[in-house]
Amino acid sequence: MLGERIPAARARQSVGGLSRDLLEVFAAQAHTALSVACGCTVVLCISVPPRLVAAESPQHNESAYARIGEAADPRGGEAARRRGGEAGGVMRKGIANDPGRRQRIRDAAAAVIAEEGVEAATYRRVAAHAEVPLGSMTYYFPKLTDLITSAFELLGEQLRPRYDTPLRDAVDRQAAIEVLVEATCGSTRATPEQLRLGREMHRCGSRSPTVAAQIASLEAEAIDALRTHFTEPAARALDALVGGWWVHQSWNRAPLDPDMVRRAFTSLAREFDGPDDHEKLDEHDELDEPEEHDAGQ
Repeated sequence: MLGERIPAARARQSVGGLSRDLLEVFAAQAHTALSVACGCTVVLCISVPPRLVAAESPQHNESAYARIGEAADPRGGEAARRRGGEAGGVMRKGIANDPGRRQRIRDAAAAVIAEEGVEAATYRRVAAHAEVPLGSMTYYFPKLTDLITSAFELLGEQLRPRYDTPLRDAVDRQAAIEVLVEATCGSTRATPEQLRLGREMHRCGSRSPTVAAQIASLEAEAIDALRTHFTEPAARALDALVGGWWVHQSWNRAPLDPDMVRRAFTSLAREFDGPDDHEKLDEHDELDEPEEHDAGQ
C-alpha cells in the first residue's frame, strides 16, 4: 500500500479537489500501523469538513469502511462492512466498541487485589488479567487510585443484595437475625475472594482517607439497614460482630456453627434491646402455665 500510485481516472473521483482514494490509502496505512502497534483491531475514521463533502449514500460509506478493513487485512473486509452498516455509514464519537470492557477491568482489579494484594494492582497486571489492551486502561481509569477504589466499590455492589436488602425486607427482629446468620455462614455469605478483598480494603483504608471514607459509607449503609429492626447501639454492635466474623473467615476456612452464630446474635440483640416480641410471648406463656397438683389433692 505504501507508495501506491493512483490511476488518473480514479484520482478524478475527488471531494473538493481532494482525492477520495488518496484519503482511503492514507487511512489504510494508518490503520495498519496502529493495528501493529496496539496488537488489536483498530477502526479508523477520517473526518472531512462538510463543505468538502458531496451528498453520499450510506452504501458508499459502508463500502469505504470495508475497503479500509480489507487494506489492512483482506479477511476482515466483511467485519468492517458490518461495522460500517451498523453505524449507518457514520462512526460516531463516544460509542464504545466494547461496552463490557470497563466492567471486566473492575472485575479483574478486584480479583488481582484479592489474590495478590493492593500493591499488585498495576495497570499492566490488571490489563493482562482482564485481557484488554494496556492503552485502554487510562481511558476508563485515568488514575490508578480510581481503579483501586472502583474495585472496592464493586465489593459493596456485590454484598448489598445479600445483606442490606434482605435486612430491610425482614418482617421482624427474629427474621432479621436469620438474615445475619445466613450472611455470616449461610447461603448468602461472602465468597472467599470477597472476604479477602474486604480485608485488603480495610488494610488500605488505614492509610488512604479515600478508602477509609468508602468503608465508613458501607458501614453506615449496613447500620441503617439494621436500624430497621434494632436500636442504634444494637445495630452498631451487630454490624461489628458480622465484620469480625467475616475477617475471621478470610483466613480460617473452618465452617462456623450456625446455631452458635444465631445464639450470639440473639444474645447481643437482647442485651441492648431486651427480648423481642416472640421471646416476650414465650415468657408470658411460661408465667401463665397452671401449676400441677398432686392427684390426691
